[in-house]
Parts: sequence; C-alpha cells; structure tokens
Amino acid sequence: MRFTLLGPIGVELTGGIFKGITGKRQQALLASLLIKACQPVSVSELCRELWGESPPMTAKNSLQVHVSRLRRQLQTLANPPQSAPRIRYWSEAYSIVISFEDLDVHIFRQYIHQAHVAMSDDREASRQLLGEALLLWKGPPLGAAAPAGPLCASSAAQLNEEYLAALETKLSLDILCAGPTAALGELRRVSSLHPWHESITALLMTALYLSGRQAEALKVYYEARKRLNEDLGLVPSDQLECRFRDILRGRVSLTALSPIPLRPSTRNHSSEEHSSGFESHKTNE
Repeated sequence: MRFTLLGPIGVELTGGIFKGITGKRQQALLASLLIKACQPVSVSELCRELWGESPPMTAKNSLQVHVSRLRRQLQTLANPPQSAPRIRYWSEAYSIVISFEDLDVHIFRQYIHQAHVAMSDDREASRQLLGEALLLWKGPPLGAAAPAGPLCASSAAQLNEEYLAALETKLSLDILCAGPTAALGELRRVSSLHPWHESITALLMTALYLSGRQAEALKVYYEARKRLNEDLGLVPSDQLECRFRDILRGRVSLTALSPIPLRPSTRNHSSEEHSSGFESHKTNE
C-alpha cells in the first residue's frame, strides 16, 4: 500500500484503489506520523496536532485510543492484515516505519530531484519527470480540510509551495519543448486556478504572444493588473511588468527563453532519511 498526503489522507491499494482514513483525529495522527516517517513524534506534539495548543487533560489517554483505532484501520486495509505498517511507541513518542516508496510525498520529491538533475542536459526528460511528479497530486495537500496543527499546517504550506514551483517549471518547459500554441490550453486552465500567481500569468502572456496573439497577451496583463488593484490594492510585480513591456516592444522570442529554474525541496529525497536510532528501541503500546 502507498500512503497519500498529496490530496486526501489515505492509502492507495493494488490496482490504484484509494481508501481514505476515517475520523479527523485519526487523519491528523496518520498525517503527523507520515510527515516524520520513521522518526519519533512526541506525545506532546501529537496532542497539539489533534487538539490544538490547549489539549484536554485526558489527551494522552485519548491519543492511545486513536492510535489503536488507526492501527485497526491499517490492518483492515492491508492484505494480508499483518503486512500493515506498525505504529511503534517508545519513550513518550510514536513512529510509523514505512519504505521510501510507500509515501507519495517521497516519490514526488524524488521525481523533482531527477528533473532538476536532467534539466541541464535534457529538457524534454526533465519535462516528462515533472509531469509524472504532478500526476501524483489528487487535491490540496493533506486533504481539502487539512489538519490544522502546527506540524500539519506548515507541511501542507511547504508542499503547496513545492507543487507550484514544479508546476511553473513544467509550464515553462511546455512552451520550450512542445511549443507555445500546444501549451496554451494547460496555461489557461492553470491560470484560472491560480489567478494571483503572477509567474503563471507571465507564462500565459508569453505563450499567447509567441502564438501570434499579442492583443490577447496584453489583455491578460490588463485583466491581471485590474484584479490586483481592485481586489488586493497591489500593482503588478516587476516580473509581470517587465514581461508586459517586452511584449509591447517585441522583445520576446522562443530562442531567448529559458525554463524557470527548478527549486528542488531542501528535504532529503533519498531513503537515507529513514534511518533512525529510534527504531532500535521500538515497542508497541
């Protein structure tokens, strides 16, 4: 089974069948353990994730109940049940031990790393790897109603930034590798989903201009400028303003374009991140 955090919290079974984890606190518990896979997460930290900054006096006992329920859910989903990953307890902390390939976040970051390495020599290979990485996403990280504890909230925000960075680079490579006209459909779709993301707006303007549609490219800029001013009281960024001026002056060409630099995650993307002395002291509670 593969655990999923790039969308609803749950597991993907053989054949691509998705099964969600029931119970908001069990979702928060599993997400917290997976974020620090194979590393200990203290009882106090887990209580904050499940109940906020002021957990009830009974939180520790209640946490044990939720751990037991989560164990049973995982055993029900696993085939055979004894193959379910074990949730281990030692010294006021819990840990879930999984293989590198058993979490979609790890696979996503591995693709991003490979795309980053391939970028200088083979843009098309980098583009394909980014496409595979983005296909792993099934919705907002940690689900539409992501757990609100500090660990889960910060991780969801970090993952969202990694997604947008990968998406920007992929869209810029679409223009360079597939051509601006072929990239237009996806750029329009993504731009409508992320209207405040000015880098994506600039890419859409670029693709329109290079497709011989200068008037449409300028219209996209004017609409973005109006939206920023009326809704946020802001002016376009220097990046967007420069792209606008370059289009007005005819200074944008496909040969002069470079892909948006890929920003790989600073987190470890190899299986080395799973080594932990905690494993040598494991017991069940």
